[in-house]
Amino acid sequence: MSAIDHLLISTDDPLRVFAQWVQEADVMEGAALGRSRLVVAISKTDLIAHTRLLDGYRNDDEWARQWLTRLGLGVLVRAMDQAFHNRVRFFFTAAITIAPGRAHASIHPLVAWSLGVPVPAAGSLASGSRLAR
Repeated sequence: MSAIDHLLISTDDPLRVFAQWVQEADVMEGAALGRSRLVVAISKTDLIAHTRLLDGYRNDDEWARQWLTRLGLGVLVRAMDQAFHNRVRFFFTAAITIAPGRAHASIHPLVAWSLGVPVPAAGSLASGSRLAR
């Protein structure tokens, strides 16, 4: 993780945290991870979008997996795939909102995949979508 300022990242091992969460979820009644899907938000991407850290950036699951692997998190990505039977999807999201009650366009694909619905047409999202209250 030499490309990331070590002062800005958690000291907790992400693989250990994920493994602990999986273990806790497994003992919960009705929690069937093998039949569930996992969405992973790589947040605050807008804050590093214009840095060398995201050279060659593509906003898709495959690129996100490769990027996380380059950062030394490949074992975590594989552990997520194993726990959720390859029903894991990675999304780059922004740290900002458009306006009160409106989501940044980077949130729409994440929500759509989570809900199993199509992503709205790009033109309809130009000013952000209104969130239900």
